[in-house]
This record gives sequence, structure tokens and C-alpha cells, in this order.
Amino acid sequence: SSSGDRADQSNLTDDSATAALQQQIDQMRKALAERGMMPPDPAAIRAATQSILAPATTSMDKLSALRLLRAADARSDEVVLAMVTVYENESDPRIRADVFRQLDGVKTPELRDPLLQAVAEEEVPDVREEAAETLAHFLPDDHVREWLEYLRDNDPNEGVRDQAIRSLMRSE
Repeated sequence: SSSGDRADQSNLTDDSATAALQQQIDQMRKALAERGMMPPDPAAIRAATQSILAPATTSMDKLSALRLLRAADARSDEVVLAMVTVYENESDPRIRADVFRQLDGVKTPELRDPLLQAVAEEEVPDVREEAAETLAHFLPDDHVREWLEYLRDNDPNEGVRDQAIRSLMRSE
């Protein structure tokens, strides 16, 4: 009987070691996918999307999920709208800037106005700079062009002015 107990304990130990190793592998794959070093699998894309859409997910966890979706070019309109809500409700300017950074390249029409509002009203230059970069994808929209030209000529921050120039050049 005691040899059977030892075998059961050994199997439990093997099972928990295997589970721990699998968890480490999954975390490594996720990190590599977030960095664009390997494509995320469809299950990871679904999980990231669900994480962003879940109200209880923290802003940091939503950003992590968004990085994975950006690497997979899998940012749906629904995800974009959820991340605009994160931007609007977040007090940390680093997170607000990163939301726009991770949405760069997205052309969801509902993103345009929050980006314009950010370049007009944001106090933090990094947020304005990321918004100006992401706005480039909405050119040749006349209103977007006017705001980028305004930033180029009037923003008090050199980085924002330079980004406005780069964004305007992308459309030429």
C-alpha cells in the first residue's frame, strides 16, 4: 500500500512539474508574440481580445493584450473602442500614451476624434506625440491635416512638432 502511495505522489509531482513547465512555456510564447518575434496562436488572440473586452481587466493587462493583438494585426473595431475607453478613464499618462502607440496603424473611424481631442487638450507631450503619430493614418482628412499643421507650427514641445512633421510627410 505504501508503494502505491509513493507512486501516486510521484505522479502528482510529475503532473505539477509538467503543469508548471507548460505555464512557463505559455508565458514565454506570449512574451515573444507581444514582441513580434513569433506569431500568436488563434487561442492567444481570442484570449487577448476577451481580456480587453472584460470590464474587470486592469489597464496594464489590457495593454499587454493589445500588444499581442498588434503583433498579430488582430485589432478589431470592438477592441479599438474598448481601448479608447481605457484611454479616457486612465489617469496615468504613460498608459494613455501607450494606448495610442499600440493603436498606431488602426483606421477605425471612431478613433479619429479621441486622437484629435488628445492633440488639442492633452497636457502631457508624450501623449500628444503618440496621438499625432497615430493620426497620420487618418490623412488625407482635412481636419486631421489642419491639426497636424497646427501642431507642427505651434506645439510647445519639439518632439510633438517633429512628430507632426513626420506624420504630414507620410501622406505626401
